[in-house]
Amino acid sequence: AKRVRAGLQNQPRTKAALLATVGEVYNSLGLYNDALPVLDESLALQPVMPRMPDPKSPAPKPDAREDGRLGTLLELGRAHIGAGDLTAAEAPLQSGLQLAQQSFGGSSLQTGRALWALGRLRHQQGRFPEAQRLLDQALTVFESNRAPATDVSWLLDDLAQVYEREQQWDLARAAYQRALSIDRRALGEDHPRVGVHLHNLAVV
Repeated sequence: AKRVRAGLQNQPRTKAALLATVGEVYNSLGLYNDALPVLDESLALQPVMPRMPDPKSPAPKPDAREDGRLGTLLELGRAHIGAGDLTAAEAPLQSGLQLAQQSFGGSSLQTGRALWALGRLRHQQGRFPEAQRLLDQALTVFESNRAPATDVSWLLDDLAQVYEREQQWDLARAAYQRALSIDRRALGEDHPRVGVHLHNLAVV
């Protein structure tokens, strides 16, 4: 991280991509406060590319730079949530959702990921009906785009947790069972995520 932040002054796109990767790794390690400045710096190096809506083009052409900026925004929101600052997570996640919808379309996987991230924030905020609506929308997008099976199962687990908080036990049980079935097929019986689903199902 130190080497990337100090170098590559003449290669902003490369530097931004590497910083975003470092920030994602910090997030995966639970080092959210370390991730925040790295992701902020990465975002500052990524230009905003305004799009004019074209009614004749319902499916915008994907752009790798916009996809990279979207990923950085979602990771930044994740880092703020992990660091316990739910208020600060709002802006990057809302910006990410807007970017995904405008640049990739409302039914794209990118929009599904942004809806998922915002749904997680609403869950943390205790806004359960809104969290359920966002996660339901994300699940519909994922299923229509044949998203990776393990993404679908993890989203189902998040949705089931919201059902739990609302004491909708039958819906929670069904979602956990479906997540468990997907991950048993995709990851094998001994994978830790299978254990997570089993634990959650037992609690319900």
